[in-house]
Amino acid sequence: MFAAREQNYDVLAPLAVDALIANSFVPIVATDETRALGESGIISMSFNVEPVPTELFGQSLSWVRLTPSGGDINWTPVLEGAYLNAVWVRSAETMTRELVGSSEGAPNLTLQLAPWASST
Repeated sequence: MFAAREQNYDVLAPLAVDALIANSFVPIVATDETRALGESGIISMSFNVEPVPTELFGQSLSWVRLTPSGGDINWTPVLEGAYLNAVWVRSAETMTRELVGSSEGAPNLTLQLAPWASST
């Protein structure tokens, strides 16, 4: 899940996750690293039974329900996106003999790295 803006939902975490199986929502094992969708992170889910597509709101899809665990604050998360089968990644490459800059020993030095060249 990618939050559009961070919010303090610590009292609502972790989220309870249910899957629609056989026309009823069933709790599933999940870990919530988003602090109840208050920040970007991963929600991992483990299904004992594979959800079967069910028609809701005019669409036949597999459905999950995310519910805050507690607290009495207004829960209105703002999401930039929800990405299925996703993991956090970082594109990185070790550069050798790249001159980054020099320092005179003063604090708060900021240097610009050379742009990354695509190998496409």
